Amino acid sequence: MKHIYLILNWVFGVLFMLVGLLSLVESPLGGICMIVIAVLLLPPARNFVYSKTNRTLSVKARAISVFVLFIAFAGFVGQSQDKKAQELAAQQVQEKGEKAAQIRQEKIDYFNANREQIILDVKVSLTAKEYQSVLSQSAKYLVTGDKELTQMYTSAKTELVKIKQAELAEKKQLAEIERVKQAEIRKAELAEKKRLAEIEKAEKTKNLLAELKKVPVEQYEKNLNLYQQLVVINPNNQDYKKKRNYYQNKITEQQEKDSEKSTPKRNEIQEKKEVISTLSFREIRKNLKNMTDVQFEEYAKSLKGKRVRWKGYVEDVKEKFFGGYKVLVDMDSPSDPISVQDIIFDVSKEQAISLTKDDKIKFEGTISSVLSILTSLQVSLDKANVVK
Repeated sequence: MKHIYLILNWVFGVLFMLVGLLSLVESPLGGICMIVIAVLLLPPARNFVYSKTNRTLSVKARAISVFVLFIAFAGFVGQSQDKKAQELAAQQVQEKGEKAAQIRQEKIDYFNANREQIILDVKVSLTAKEYQSVLSQSAKYLVTGDKELTQMYTSAKTELVKIKQAELAEKKQLAEIERVKQAEIRKAELAEKKRLAEIEKAEKTKNLLAELKKVPVEQYEKNLNLYQQLVVINPNNQDYKKKRNYYQNKITEQQEKDSEKSTPKRNEIQEKKEVISTLSFREIRKNLKNMTDVQFEEYAKSLKGKRVRWKGYVEDVKEKFFGGYKVLVDMDSPSDPISVQDIIFDVSKEQAISLTKDDKIKFEGTISSVLSILTSLQVSLDKANVVK
């Protein structure tokens, strides 16, 4: 182990000595640090110091000294390299300045030697209104300070600015013309849409009035339905509103009369029977097809509370989340390729068990809501039951 330690001291001592000697040129202080490290490692040097001072450094002390000197070496070399880099950068700046001054002088000399031809070429380009060419020909000789050349350069630059301003103004003018044109097109499109809407409104009104002529006055439900549609299409027409209210009142009177004529029930309690409306599911579906969304929404509101009796096919029977059962009825035949549920109403457990898919049933109930889902209808009924 002692021999290995001695060999390592010799190897690193010689290596650091060589590095120190080479570093003296670039960084004298860094080189001295490396030489001192080599002295601390080389056995002959340590023996010489011991013979003169009769003192030795411990391994720990030498290790710390080597570490400190190595850090100092790195700092001195770094400073030396930074200084060298600064000197190199300053030299490059100086060389660039000298080169720029040389080029500038060459331009001045060339211009002085060929002034007449250069001035003539610039004048020709200026006369031809080739202002960009004037700038490129004269810009490199502006360093000469020639007044005539500078004046032509300034004139060309001013004219170019005017041209660009004119182009910009023209673009703005064209953009404004296009904006006005598009505004007129949009206005015309809106007017056309309004005209077509008026035509469609007039056509629907005409068809409804024609259908009203065929309906007897005594058919209150039918008349009310048609006048309700007319009010939706023509909300400002007071005559249609009066007719609608008239038939609404007639239906109410009829219901009151029917209520008064009802027979006594058990325990002398009279049960008020609701009037079955003549409204059909097909009629609601037809109105969905012919009305706009806004019109149908108003129409659907007028259907709430009507008692209907229809026939359909059992699509499914499901148990509700909070208890109870509901039946889903399809108003189209099961053989129809596009068959969806149209009617929803609650049923008792006994009825739910007794119903079979695709059974044709007759049912009765009061309309609670009418929704349009895409092109399909969904009608919900309250107080509903399956009629045997």
